[in-house]
Amino acid sequence: NEREKSHGNMFTASDAGLCIAKSFHRLNGTEQKLPEDKALLMMKLGDSLHEIIQDAAHNEDPQNTLIEFFMKNEELKVCGSLDLYLKKEKHLMDIKTVHTYKFSRMFGRNKETKPAEHHEMQLGTYGMMLEEAGYPVEKISIMYINRNDGRIQEKDVSLDFIEYAQGYWATVNMEMEYGPDDYNDHFMLPMYDWECNYCSFADNCEWKLEHVVLKKGRTNAKK
Repeated sequence: NEREKSHGNMFTASDAGLCIAKSFHRLNGTEQKLPEDKALLMMKLGDSLHEIIQDAAHNEDPQNTLIEFFMKNEELKVCGSLDLYLKKEKHLMDIKTVHTYKFSRMFGRNKETKPAEHHEMQLGTYGMMLEEAGYPVEKISIMYINRNDGRIQEKDVSLDFIEYAQGYWATVNMEMEYGPDDYNDHFMLPMYDWECNYCSFADNCEWKLEHVVLKKGRTNAKK
């Protein structure tokens, strides 16, 4: 409810790079399921770790930090709040908490995983809006925290994602004008096979992948 008050009828930066149906449902107020208790607990844990790092940066130099800074782009109808921006360093940073398996895939002996592209697109969206607000961006990174043992590592994100994000949201706005009847077999429905498993709109989405079984035991055969 608080997000709806601040975001209004705008898209949210956290949906950047994800299934276009998610933006459609959010824009049109489709009923969504609330997270389960375990998921809420993990979110709360993540929020607490965010606050520890944000407070540490702010206490070191209050004039140098933007924390939970809300921005919006009226033309592209997108808004969101960044985690941390350091003014002197022109450094935009996002904070992600992950479990040990994900962390080891990215930073273990056999590294296989780079930052997820939708996370990079989210940061590109923040970077785009930051620069429009008069704050230059010369470095973008994601700070990953292993929520099982507290280890911290950082991954750099290409500045190219600022331009990529602008193109993504321009496409989303264009697609919204066509409406759902023209969305079938669209390459952005969804962007990743796993999205439907974690989407809060999945129970009420006509474009849901048919191989994803809903908890109530039915699938969507249309897609």
